[in-house]
Amino acid sequence: MKAFDLQPPYFAHTEGLPGIDFSREILKPGECEDFPDGALGIRVDDDFWSVAALPLKYADVPLADIVKNLWPQYADEATLCPDHGTAEQRVYQAEGWAKSVESMNSHLNKEVRRLCNELARLRSPRPGLGERIVNRHRAESDYFVRQYEHLLVAVAHPSEPMERRGGVCARCGLSISDRVHMKHYIDLHDAGYEPSMKHLLEFD
Repeated sequence: MKAFDLQPPYFAHTEGLPGIDFSREILKPGECEDFPDGALGIRVDDDFWSVAALPLKYADVPLADIVKNLWPQYADEATLCPDHGTAEQRVYQAEGWAKSVESMNSHLNKEVRRLCNELARLRSPRPGLGERIVNRHRAESDYFVRQYEHLLVAVAHPSEPMERRGGVCARCGLSISDRVHMKHYIDLHDAGYEPSMKHLLEFD
């Protein structure tokens, strides 16, 4: 396609676009002082920011071709949206709004569950000094420590100092002083370990 004839007041911003979801807006002659002969407006960012105003004679050119001509760098990933003010646009925006609400509800539900769990944790009675209660509450509180120790046992091994960097293990690349080289965890490794930790849902 040949380049568009864009004499003032018509224009096209080819760089620094605030979005790549393109939609058209048709201004008929006499509807806008800035474009007395009418214009084919191109907007992005949910039909908000104007990025081009073309002569009305280009109204029959498909939006995809306009994007390929003016913004070839975005042609493959651009979203082509319905024209401004049409029933198709209202349906498109309603569907987008519904998706955003669904996403927000999902986020809020997760946050409510997190806060409920945190509230339950804070309201739990303080155990007695000699009690060792391994329940769901305790399992959640020490989960990351248990996970860390489980991984330590799984990968524990004697240190093998590098020739040029004696303080670093040639086998794992960690410091010789790292816990993964401690005899305590090596002994646990050699004694055998489960391939996975007990899941939180398995606790009462």
